[in-house]
Amino acid sequence: MATKYFHRTGLKYYVQLVGADPDWVDREGMESVRYINLKPDTYTLKIKAKDGQGNWSQNVALATIIVRPTFFQTTWFLILCILSSAHPLWIVCLQDQPDQKLQTVRTASRMTCMTM
Repeated sequence: MATKYFHRTGLKYYVQLVGADPDWVDREGMESVRYINLKPDTYTLKIKAKDGQGNWSQNVALATIIVRPTFFQTTWFLILCILSSAHPLWIVCLQDQPDQKLQTVRTASRMTCMTM
């Protein structure tokens, strides 16, 4: 016996987002699905239906959903933050230290003059 889903009376949808939902969720008459705060990953959305007489759909619809990371969740953004915070510190450290090479040259030239 084939289940007829073109008559919408009594039709119930059940969804499961593998990786977010531990079990099937009854949509209670809603024909849309909305998820918020999903972590970047690949998910599989599974959808099945039950008609008003309790007959389940024979097939489960599958959809692959890829949630990409936002720009501040990427590795390059983290590296950019580290470099941009380290650069001012590096400049401050360089300004606080006397020029070691110049000091060494001056000391060497004085020693050479004294020995002559």
